[in-house]
Amino acid sequence: MKIAFLIDSLEARGGGEKVAYFFAKRYDVDIYTAHVSWDKILPEFKRFRVHELGRGTSAPFLQQELMMRKFRGLDLSEYDVVVCHGPTYSTYAALNNHPSVLMVAGISPLFYKTGPDKYRYWPLGKPYLRPAVRLWAARLRRQDKQLIRQIDAIVCISDYTRGIMKKYYGVDSTVIHPPIEARRYYNRKNKGYYLTVDRLIPEKRVDMVVEAFTRMPDKKLVVEGSGPEKERLEMIAGDAKNITFVGRVDSKRLLNLYANCIALINMGYYQDWSMVMIEAMASGKPGIGPRHGAYNEMIDEGRTGTLIDETVDGIIGGVTRITPEVAEKMKRACTLKASKCDEKIFYRKWDKLLHGLIEKRSR
Repeated sequence: MKIAFLIDSLEARGGGEKVAYFFAKRYDVDIYTAHVSWDKILPEFKRFRVHELGRGTSAPFLQQELMMRKFRGLDLSEYDVVVCHGPTYSTYAALNNHPSVLMVAGISPLFYKTGPDKYRYWPLGKPYLRPAVRLWAARLRRQDKQLIRQIDAIVCISDYTRGIMKKYYGVDSTVIHPPIEARRYYNRKNKGYYLTVDRLIPEKRVDMVVEAFTRMPDKKLVVEGSGPEKERLEMIAGDAKNITFVGRVDSKRLLNLYANCIALINMGYYQDWSMVMIEAMASGKPGIGPRHGAYNEMIDEGRTGTLIDETVDGIIGGVTRITPEVAEKMKRACTLKASKCDEKIFYRKWDKLLHGLIEKRSR
């Protein structure tokens, strides 16, 4: 079975990149993407077949249009199945290539929220650009709805994204959670710190976590990750001796950080899923996250962590509730929760779906 896996870009050690890695590890895959930052992604990608299309320009709107055209112009007839990680620009390759699967990894709030909040954290959301953005987004919504109806199967990464697809696009879908290699994770007695693992970009809201710990000098925080927000976050932390920035670490050290923490704190804005939350749970560590999006699926209140208000005070309250003693009692429930996302389950579900599409196509 030969598969084309399409993703807008490979630029970080994020959820989309990790899913692409798991596909390439299992299947005969060619990865098509507009841009690759080789120094920021998993080194394992160097042994896979990755085709970089190029963005063409950095100009707002024009870059997005060019990316859509490049993906739409691909001839992928040599492949048995085309899998698009979206719904974004890569999805346009499904117009002329079948059978196709859309893996819904996240839908921008720009397309389905109303009011000024929809522009929060979006690079083109500046007030003077909003009239143009509204027209552009409306056009993309119309195109997306037409495009999605031509796709042969839709897979969502969470019940949360499935609900959005049903509400705003009127389509049904299957849920297959992103995978982890559960056997790689292990648990150790905590070393007295809370952990946050994320790209240091505005929409991950690590600034709220750092600010919360400046108000809890008796609690330790370790911040793992890199990104443009790093200097601002260090300014917020000031001379707080309880906050440590370790940068972006390799996989071995990250496993160790998970194993030895008290709990993971993740504050992503409208998160469609959080692989780092599941990775922490695979290490027997509970999660602290806001009560919206897919956090409601991952965190069972009082069993695998706690849900909080989206405020600094909410984070402080969550840390107060998840003490080292409470976290230790959640270990078994956390590992059980994470085991449901093991790669064996992921591959079993995708094998069934992909073979079914190929058989249906050959009739």
